[in-house]
Amino acid sequence: MNKIFFALIFTSFMFAQKSDSITLVFKQSDYFIKSNESKDVKRLASMVSFIDNLGIKKTDIDVKNQTQAFKFSYLPKDNSVLLYHNFIETNKTAVVKLKKGDEVEISYEKGYPFFTILNRETKPFDVNFETQTNLYYPITYYEFVKDSKKSPEKNRKLYSEQNDKYKVKLKSTIDSLKSKDLISDELANLYYKNGMLYLKNISNTNFKEFENELQSDELLGLKSFGFYVLNYAENEIGVTITKTIETNKMEIDGKMKNFNMERKNVDYKDMFSKVENSTLFSSKIKTLILFNVLQRLAFKNDLDVKLYFEKFKKYCDDAELLNQFEKDNLLETNDLKQIDNKLVLFDKNKKETSIDELLKINKGKVVFVDFWASWCAPCREALPYSLKMINEEEMKDVVFIYLSIDTVFDNWKKTTEFEKLPETLSFLVVNPKASKWLLDLNVSTIPRYMIFDKEGKLVNSDSVGPKTNNLKKELKKYL
Repeated sequence: MNKIFFALIFTSFMFAQKSDSITLVFKQSDYFIKSNESKDVKRLASMVSFIDNLGIKKTDIDVKNQTQAFKFSYLPKDNSVLLYHNFIETNKTAVVKLKKGDEVEISYEKGYPFFTILNRETKPFDVNFETQTNLYYPITYYEFVKDSKKSPEKNRKLYSEQNDKYKVKLKSTIDSLKSKDLISDELANLYYKNGMLYLKNISNTNFKEFENELQSDELLGLKSFGFYVLNYAENEIGVTITKTIETNKMEIDGKMKNFNMERKNVDYKDMFSKVENSTLFSSKIKTLILFNVLQRLAFKNDLDVKLYFEKFKKYCDDAELLNQFEKDNLLETNDLKQIDNKLVLFDKNKKETSIDELLKINKGKVVFVDFWASWCAPCREALPYSLKMINEEEMKDVVFIYLSIDTVFDNWKKTTEFEKLPETLSFLVVNPKASKWLLDLNVSTIPRYMIFDKEGKLVNSDSVGPKTNNLKKELKKYL
């Protein structure tokens, strides 16, 4: 009798645990091993994640091909949450709306995730909408034209036509599914608006079309909606924006070549103020926009980011979010960020050093310095080449030092581990905005490479990168 009673209690406990959480059951797959790299980009971000109902906090899932249960303190009134599963292709992502208590099996068919909700009935297209309809996000204009030999005018016309076709196909597909009762109204609306909002974001046009959503919190949690409200605020409420033509350098066939690029410069301090004073947005949407603006100020290493962080606290009482932002962006080291007479560096333990100290330690060797960041695709594409050179006999008297201008400490640390950079030679630049050293050398774009001779003297402030043998020739001049 006691055994039966215990079993009943245990079963009830397990049911309570499951009903209060969302359980993911991953079927065995090598998908996650292969998906770290695609043709054009390395994926460091988790392939599977949940987004909170404000669209700010992300829960990354460390997939280990096993059953995992997740509890959420931020579920909205309907106890639902959005799960995102990235595909290997950069423009393909599955969105699944899950409810508290759901048990979801995730299997992989032909390399794509396939979801089955085990505890409740769903209509055929409520899940796996993207894979079943082949309606993935349209690609960005950059991806569309990067290999094109057509004129800019022709490319713009073709790109516009492609996006128009996507809109027609999205609407006709969803209308057809609804007429056959193959998708619920709730999910049909979610998938339609998700696709249309994504299209607005990449085409950067007619943001007023979804203006009626600015006072509704229904779409919070959709990544596309988060980008949309930010784009709306940036383009439709009079934020100060300037455009400049910048000359950048790119390594082509082993040679550094100049190319001009128009840069859009948003005054994010002005944007913060205008969003604060606007009545267009619901309080939650306003908080979402202000947080994104705050992140952009941090990304630009703005020296006033701590001031705007204090302003943001009026709109957010989530202590976990605030503490994480403060930690990620090293706000506790704000005094170090203001130092202008040297280049301040942190190692992975936040131990302080400087470029002068590193050159002093490595006197007697040629030093190659690589300025990079976790978000810079060309930077990361070049890293394996220099890592290979480290172990070559002819490069034994060359020290390769990696200096990241990342603004989020953990992003830098995780990427350093992911790329297998030597811990003792990898550092985060703490004061990139204030440093006169960087300003004098005009370090405004990355990747950027420099060479110091055995005496620690800068002999090449804009070297070729490691993807070509020309770098070896350059380094050997100083050996």
